[in-house]
Amino acid sequence: MRPLVLIAACALACDRPPTTSPATAAPTASAPQTAADAPASQPDVATVPVRADHPRAEGCELAAGDVELDLEVGALRRHVLLRVGESLASPPPVVFAWHGFGDSPWSAKRSLEGVAAWRDGIIVAPQGAPRTFEQFGATPRAGWQVHQGELGDRDLALFDAIVAELDRRGCLDRDRVYSTGFSNGGFFTNVLACHRADVLAAAAPTGGGGPFTGCDDTRVPILVTHGHNDTVVPFASAQKSIAIWTAHNGCNAGTQAPKDGCIDAKGCREDSPVRVCAFGIDHVWPAGQSERVTEFLRGFRKPRAPK
Repeated sequence: MRPLVLIAACALACDRPPTTSPATAAPTASAPQTAADAPASQPDVATVPVRADHPRAEGCELAAGDVELDLEVGALRRHVLLRVGESLASPPPVVFAWHGFGDSPWSAKRSLEGVAAWRDGIIVAPQGAPRTFEQFGATPRAGWQVHQGELGDRDLALFDAIVAELDRRGCLDRDRVYSTGFSNGGFFTNVLACHRADVLAAAAPTGGGGPFTGCDDTRVPILVTHGHNDTVVPFASAQKSIAIWTAHNGCNAGTQAPKDGCIDAKGCREDSPVRVCAFGIDHVWPAGQSERVTEFLRGFRKPRAPK
C-alpha cells in the first residue's frame, strides 16, 4: 500500500535557520546539531492529505520554492525538505542530499541550492531518524543506516518512498536521479550506490565510508571525497571505499588518493568511472565541493535499457 503523504508549501517569507557557507564548512559529527534544532514546519501552513489512488501527473505538481513532505514509511513518520527550482525541467533531475549525524535537512539543502545548475531540478533533503553511534554516546540523534539490513532498512525504504512519490507527481526524471551526502550522509550515499544502483545515475559521498556489504551487480559513477586530516571519519575509511568502488567498477587496482586535488581512476568501465578527491582538511565540507559534486553528478544520465 502506498504510504500516506502530507504536503506543505513554505513561502519565501518562512523563517530560516542561520545561514553558513556550505562550501567552506559543514557541521561535524563530533559536535552535532540535534534533531530538535531543526526548524519545524510553519504552523500556519496547511497540510493536505494526498489520495493514494491519485494518478501519475503529466507535469510536476510542485510549485517553485521550499516544499515540505511528511511520509508514513513503515512505522515511522518521516520529514522531507525539498527545494523546487524556479526553471524546472519536465521532468526534472532530482538530487538527494543527506545530512550528517545530528544535523538537519536545512544544512543539506543549503549545500546545493546556491549552485545555478540545480535551478532546473529538485533538491531532496530528508530528515534523519533517531539513532546512536557508540563513539558519540547513548543520546539518539538524527542519522542514517550505514549498511544494508541495519535499522530494518528504514532509510532505504524512505528513499524508495520518496522516489515513488516524486515520480507519481511527475516531478522526477528517472534517468537523472543522484545522491550526495556528508559524513553519516556520505555513508548512506554509499549504501544507495551499492543497493540502489538501478535507480541512481551517479553518486558523490563526502567524508563518509563504506559500503560494508556486497553490492548489487549494477554499477554507477562515483565521486569519493575525503580529508586527509579527518579526525571523525579517518582517511583510512576513504581508502577502503576507493578500493571497493574501483574494484566494483572494473578500474585498475591500486588507485591512490591525491595529496590535494582530484584524479580519475584508470581502466574503469566507460559507464561507471570513479573519481577521487582528497584535501588536507579535517571533517568538513571542502571549499568548492558544492560545485564539484554538481559538475560530476550532472555529467551522467542513467543508461536506457535496449528495447
